[in-house]
Amino acid sequence: MKELLLKEAEKKQIENEIKLEKKKEHNRFYKENKKFFIFMDIVVILTILMNFGALTLTNIMVAEPEVKALAKEGKELKLYEANPVTAKIHNFKGVDDLDIDEEQKEEERKKAKGLINRLVYFGLYWAILITLYIYYRLNIYTMSQLMWLWFVVAFYFMVLGKDFINNVGYYLPKIWWGI
Repeated sequence: MKELLLKEAEKKQIENEIKLEKKKEHNRFYKENKKFFIFMDIVVILTILMNFGALTLTNIMVAEPEVKALAKEGKELKLYEANPVTAKIHNFKGVDDLDIDEEQKEEERKKAKGLINRLVYFGLYWAILITLYIYYRLNIYTMSQLMWLWFVVAFYFMVLGKDFINNVGYYLPKIWWGI
């Protein structure tokens, strides 16, 4: 029994030594390529900002025509709380207070639920991506690993950046020239 405990302790000690050596190697590699790591971090931050910017611009471009159409008809855009409990707590007008049939009320609730679900999935998606980026960034020991991570970061930057640039290219002329 003692031998088994000693072997387990030896195994743990060896695992700790390996972990320390990996950390030393990563620190050495990071010092050699510090500027590249910083550049890659900046690109990741820009990617996140561009993605949120594209999301915001898309929502503006979708909502703006609806608001203009309502304004032409002389109507106002009114927002209602889909959650009846929140509506009662905060004294908001809820979907239940509208003069529409139950089928339409349920449809409005489904729209709100779908939006919330998309926001949750969007948040989870970014949380997973950022966690993976940080994990792999802290476990890079060779130039080939660094290049693979850079390839993934650059790919996401190009894909999400294209979405943002397309939205800006569509929306800015509308603002400047009133198109």
